[in-house]
Amino acid sequence: MRTSALLALLTPCLWSFAATAQVLQHSIDLTKQGLRSPATLRNSEFEGAETSHLAIDSRGVVYVGFPADDSSGLLRKGVGTGVYRVLGITAGGKIVRHLDYSMQSPYRVGINLNASDELLVTSNYAIRLVDAEGNIKSSFALTSYEHNTVAAWGVSSSSSGKTLLTSPDGFREFTFLSAENLSIIAHCSGNRQENIPRSFNEETEVATSGGVEHYIYHAELCGKTQLYHYSDETYVVPILLTNGGTLELDESMLRLRAISGDLLWRSDLPEHHRPVFNFQNEAAALTRSNNRFAVVMAEWSAGIATLDVSQKLKSETIQVYDTLSGELMATLPLKKLGCEFALNQDGTEVAILCGSSLEIWKL
Repeated sequence: MRTSALLALLTPCLWSFAATAQVLQHSIDLTKQGLRSPATLRNSEFEGAETSHLAIDSRGVVYVGFPADDSSGLLRKGVGTGVYRVLGITAGGKIVRHLDYSMQSPYRVGINLNASDELLVTSNYAIRLVDAEGNIKSSFALTSYEHNTVAAWGVSSSSSGKTLLTSPDGFREFTFLSAENLSIIAHCSGNRQENIPRSFNEETEVATSGGVEHYIYHAELCGKTQLYHYSDETYVVPILLTNGGTLELDESMLRLRAISGDLLWRSDLPEHHRPVFNFQNEAAALTRSNNRFAVVMAEWSAGIATLDVSQKLKSETIQVYDTLSGELMATLPLKKLGCEFALNQDGTEVAILCGSSLEIWKL
């Protein structure tokens, strides 16, 4: 287990390693590929927030999705038309795939890759499994609740790429799907925190509940949750690994627990540093083998205020860690806030999507 003192001693050399080991392979301006700025929302900035627009396949091809500039109007169901463009880009910047899909909302679209490197595209209230030629192999219709048009939609993937979780109604109904054929694995509902999956693998989901003591629950997919353990930390984001272990992020540390709940390592963060739990993206990116993970880390110039940190924020970076040991492997700069990022399958490349800029880094 790494102590705070040991981490403080190691941090300078680790950051030095990160500075010499990272190479920017390519930077792409997506406005030259048709990217347009999304329309301003009329009612909720959280609509469609839990979707992904970035993924890397086993060959290192980076997939990015965005509303194209030939979209028109304020795109909502039945109002306006639009195009959701998906590009496949090599590390050298060559575009090897170009796919366009109609969309009715630029905030209810997204992409994922399954374990076979097949593309899954969410648009027009459906998930579509696409083959190498761009043909639709199968699809799954997402329920549209007219009474709840501002609710956040969720379409997320397990780190292995074998299972999807969808939630189209403000995270009150949940459907687990096979990412290989979009068949239903399990369906459930519930609005209590311990019934809302925060992370999942092929067999298990993990949920949390807040309060002075922060409880973490485990269950089979859509099963009855059972108490896993509790912490005196006020806010914990659990990330379930393929082997059943749990990576835990909180405001002052990172830690890894075995499937038994035993603590394997703990890394206390330097003063004025904290992971960014962005509602718009997953809390962390994982490799398929779970050998590495990446988080956005914020640094403040003074103490952290929970609700108002805009005047104190110095920088945000992406930090890549070794999952088994908790060792910091690399630190990458971010051009702006609210970026999306993805790791390739062995954790040696990172793609970063910041506004109209796509960067591909080699570690």
